[in-house]
Amino acid sequence: MSSRSHHSPKVTLAIFAYNQEKFIREAVDGALAQTYSSLEIILSDDCSTDKTFQIMCDMASAYRGPHRVVARQNAFNIGTALHVQSAFSESSGDLFVVAAGDDISVPNRVESLVEVWTAAGMPEGLVHSGREIIRDGQVIEKLPAIRNPSSDGPLEGFANSRWLPAAPPTC
Repeated sequence: MSSRSHHSPKVTLAIFAYNQEKFIREAVDGALAQTYSSLEIILSDDCSTDKTFQIMCDMASAYRGPHRVVARQNAFNIGTALHVQSAFSESSGDLFVVAAGDDISVPNRVESLVEVWTAAGMPEGLVHSGREIIRDGQVIEKLPAIRNPSSDGPLEGFANSRWLPAAPPTC
C-alpha cells in the first residue's frame, strides 16, 4: 500500500457485499459513522442480483460527512477472494480494514485498530478486534480478540492453514 506515516495513517475500510440488501444499510451506516478521521470507505459489490449495489450507491451519494466514500461493483461475480483483491487494488490506505455486507462496525472500530497497529510499530500482517454475534437484534455471544501464541507470523500461519487468528470481518 502507500508509504507509512506515523501521524494519522490513512485507512481504507472496505465493505464487501453480495446479495445482502437485507443487511447492507446497517453495515454502511456503521462504516459512515466511524470516528477515525483519515478514512477512505470502499463499498464494494460482487455483482449482486438484488438491490444491494443500488442501496450502496444511494447511501454513498447522500453522505455528507468527512470520509471519502466510493461505491464500486464488479462487472461479474468473482467470488470472495478475488473480490477482496479487486477492492484492495483500488484502495489508497496504509491499513486495510474489512467488513462483510452483514457486519456492523461500531463507530470506534477503525480508530481502535489503528491505535493497536501503530502501538505495535505498524507491522505488516493482521490485526483484529473482538466481535459480538447478534441474532434477531440480540447479542448472543461476545468474543474477545485473542493473541495466538504460534511462532508463525499471522500471514504465514493463515496461509499454511495452521491457524486462523480471528473471524475475517474483525481484521
